Amino acid sequence: MTAFDDAAEELLFPAKRDGAKGIWRTTQESQVTIHGDYQPGLLKKALDEHLDDDGFLHIGHIPAGTPVNSLANVNPNMSPVDLAKLVIEIKRALLEIKMKNLHGDATREACDGVSRGCRSS
Repeated sequence: MTAFDDAAEELLFPAKRDGAKGIWRTTQESQVTIHGDYQPGLLKKALDEHLDDDGFLHIGHIPAGTPVNSLANVNPNMSPVDLAKLVIEIKRALLEIKMKNLHGDATREACDGVSRGCRSS
């Protein structure tokens, strides 16, 4: 109830918001790891070639400071094909960020082609 009251108060009184400090961000370079057995059938089939030898799908390296919300707000009703495309787009963008050691605006530019996620605020 406390979280609801806090959110309602910030919605009604924008001056009480923490601004950028109120955005949860990764504190260090991170990675999302999902075993293939936990992926729905069609999604697993679409991403099969992206599973590692150990049967896991690894998404990352996610740079420190990435808003957690951008990682968590994937549409759960997205079709498996669209979700697979999104995962591949995110993996490519994150690889580019890592390989080119990008920061700030360059990180956002690398993510411009990604439908959703990987956006810094």
